[in-house]
Amino acid sequence: MIIQKSSSIGKFITSSDQANWKKMQPAHSTMHAINKDQVTISNIGKLASGSDQNQEEGGVSVYQLPSWMKDFTFSIESVVATIQSNGKLSGGTSGDWFEKKYPDAAKASISEVEKFSTLISDHYQGLLEKHGINNTQSHYENLILDKEFSEFFRSEMKNAIKNDTQLLTLLPRIGKSYLIE
Repeated sequence: MIIQKSSSIGKFITSSDQANWKKMQPAHSTMHAINKDQVTISNIGKLASGSDQNQEEGGVSVYQLPSWMKDFTFSIESVVATIQSNGKLSGGTSGDWFEKKYPDAAKASISEVEKFSTLISDHYQGLLEKHGINNTQSHYENLILDKEFSEFFRSEMKNAIKNDTQLLTLLPRIGKSYLIE
C-alpha cells in the first residue's frame, strides 16, 4: 500500500518502509535527535542559493520560470510525511491532490495530459529560440527581470495556443480553456 511519494528522493514510502525505518533507529534515538544534526553549507552552495551577501542577483533564482507560466502547467503538490516517534506517518500530501486541484485533467487520459504538456513546452522552446533566448542568463534577464518583455512573451504563448488545433481540442478536456480567453 502506498502511503506517500517523497519528491525529494523519488521513492514511495510504504508501510514496510516505515517499519524498516523504525528498526534502523537505535533504541534511544528519536526524530528529535535527528533534527539536531548540524549541517554546513559550502561557499559554492551559498553562491548557488543566492545567500552570499556579496551577490546582488542570481543564485538559484536564475533558474526560475516566469510566474505566469503556472497557468500553462500543472503545479505539483508535494509535502513529505514525517515519521513520528511512535513510528506512524504524519502529514504529507494526500494521494488525491491532483484530482482535487485539477478535476478536469484528472478525468482526461494520461496521453492527453502528456500531449498538452509536450505542446506547451514545444511552443515555449520555439518562442525562446525565436527571440534568441538561448541560455539561463538571457532567460532570467528577459523573462524574469524584464516584466514588459515577459508579458509580451506571455501574449505570444497565448497566440501560439490559439493557432494550435491540437491544443484547442485539449484545453477544455483538461480544464485550461481560460488560457485562450
